[in-house]
Amino acid sequence: MKGGAVSGVGFERAAVRMTPDGRLTRSEAAKFIGVAARTLANWRSKGVGPRQIKVGGRVFYRLDDLQVFVDECGAA
Repeated sequence: MKGGAVSGVGFERAAVRMTPDGRLTRSEAAKFIGVAARTLANWRSKGVGPRQIKVGGRVFYRLDDLQVFVDECGAA
């Protein structure tokens, strides 16, 4: 997985819940991009996958960052 590229990701859009400012929990982000929440956690520990933010010690993903990730992986 060079340069943050992630293989084997299938993108099927799912309805997700987010905060008013566009943040999604790990499980909602995983649902959005079509992977398991544990996969996102593994990617985070390896420094790959979509960009994430920490708020109050919890990991969140912004919808815009997830869309960029999906667009980049789809083009790869």
